[in-house]
Amino acid sequence: MTSVACVDDNRLLGEALGSRLGREPGFVWLGCLHRAEGALERLVELAPDLVLLDLDMPGLDSFALLEHAGGSLPSTRIVVITASTRASDRDHALARGAWGYLSKGISTLRLLEAMRRVMADEVVLDEVGAVDDGTFPPGPSSGAAQPG
Repeated sequence: MTSVACVDDNRLLGEALGSRLGREPGFVWLGCLHRAEGALERLVELAPDLVLLDLDMPGLDSFALLEHAGGSLPSTRIVVITASTRASDRDHALARGAWGYLSKGISTLRLLEAMRRVMADEVVLDEVGAVDDGTFPPGPSSGAAQPG
């Protein structure tokens, strides 16, 4: 079973994720953190296998959270789920340990597939995450558990 938490200020998204993952075989929903304050500390307490992280959350430097999570949660895989299409955001997230970079517009089925792939040691990128030259980056480089 893969335990999943999210960090996103969109309560409706958190409720929808919880409802779907609560019925999905192989996943255990731990909840969604809607506030930036104390997010890393709460994630350490929850110790999820997988975190879905909103890149643009008021009061939260998501890049710093990614970087610190690598040291505090070394076996947790973090997937950024965002509306941002900026290549620099994608590159910063991957360089700081993200295992994925997905569009908030991704279908539920594709999100579930991406989550399973991440847990199978694959880096996942949605269309917004495709590297400009058509290649894929080598994967997370800071602190996160690396495929062996």
